[in-house]
Amino acid sequence: MVAVVAMILFGGWLLFSGNGGPQATVRNLWDQGGFLPHGFYGLVMMMAIIMFSFGGLELVGITAAEADNPEQSIPKATNQVIYRILIFYVGSLAVLLSLLPWTRVTADTKSVRPDLP
Repeated sequence: MVAVVAMILFGGWLLFSGNGGPQATVRNLWDQGGFLPHGFYGLVMMMAIIMFSFGGLELVGITAAEADNPEQSIPKATNQVIYRILIFYVGSLAVLLSLLPWTRVTADTKSVRPDLP
C-alpha cells in the first residue's frame, strides 16, 4: 500500500513539476481518442480482470467471524472499499496515463522518458 501511494505521489510530482517530459500532461486522459477509445466492448472485456481483482472481497465475511466487534468494524471496512478503489486503482491509472499517452505504450516501451535506458 505504501509503495502504491509513493508511486502515485512521485508520478504526480513528475507530472506537475515538468520532469515527466513534454508528453506528460493531464490532457492525455481525454485526448488520444477520448474516454473509451475502443468503445464499450473494451470496458466489457476488462470486466474479467475487474472481477478477479475483487475476488478477495469474500474475506470480509471470513474476517467478521474473527473480529472483536464485527458490528462496527465490518461496515466501516466495507464503506472504505470505494475510497481504496479510487485511490489505488483509478489514481494510479490516472497518473500513469497522464505521464504517457496510451497510444505510445508498446511492448518495447522501456520507460516514461525516452532518454533513460
